[in-house]
Amino acid sequence: MGAMYTLALPETGQGVMSVGKNPCVGLRREDMYHWERRTPLIPAHIVELAGSTGLEFIIQSSDMRAYSDDEYREAGLPVAANLKECPIIIALKEIPVGVLEKDKTYVFFSHVIKGQRSNMPMLQQALDLGCTIIDYEKIKDETRRRLIAFGNYAGLARMI
Repeated sequence: MGAMYTLALPETGQGVMSVGKNPCVGLRREDMYHWERRTPLIPAHIVELAGSTGLEFIIQSSDMRAYSDDEYREAGLPVAANLKECPIIIALKEIPVGVLEKDKTYVFFSHVIKGQRSNMPMLQQALDLGCTIIDYEKIKDETRRRLIAFGNYAGLARMI
């Protein structure tokens, strides 16, 4: 059996924001590239996560995502134009500088860990806004083995 991992929720000046009584996680629409259709979480997995953790999710509307807004709605998940209510935002690709919001936690492949110059403005903006970045590349187990990685299948999915 695998190790148990706990999501550390960000603290804000007034506690963790929520939609109802539980913390809210937003699934961001991917807009870094006009052809991007991938998503970090599919409807069934979000329902499973919500059930096992008590977290609430909001899905940002997207007409490009491989899973349609209606598929998320059919799973009982709310779809909205923005994720303003969510203190935690999950995405895949880099988040444009102008989209980052003060004191939020962003979970995505930030592409800054190796000092990639093209993403330094985004990193600086996140620092200036007091954001927390959780980079998938740095999520590791106790033996320092990466738990989330892009492999051949992700590349193939990107081509479809």
